[in-house]
Amino acid sequence: MGQPGSDPRGKVYSVVAADKLWERIGGGFGTVASPTGDQDGNVFFADVAAKRIFKVDLNGRVNVFKDHSSGAIALRVGPDGRLYAFQPDNKRIVSGRTAMRRWPLETLRPPTLR
Repeated sequence: MGQPGSDPRGKVYSVVAADKLWERIGGGFGTVASPTGDQDGNVFFADVAAKRIFKVDLNGRVNVFKDHSSGAIALRVGPDGRLYAFQPDNKRIVSGRTAMRRWPLETLRPPTLR
């Protein structure tokens, strides 16, 4: 990995944007997982060890989006614009609106099988 943004596996693995190299946006996180973006360009990621979900806004500011996330992982923004996450501690999937500063959880109930 000679220069920042380079990758020995080849160019396809190191390119985020053809004219820009990788850029550090924060540090001090534990186990980072599941980065996902919304339609407004915000990026969300989980710090599983700290049980938090962070939001990176268009200006590169990193803020806690959800504290006490019950170890949420597998974050995805759905076509409805909601952020979905699996909480293994509670064995459930939750969702919330990404436009809010804080995330009120709504538990998704599995369908009743007949």
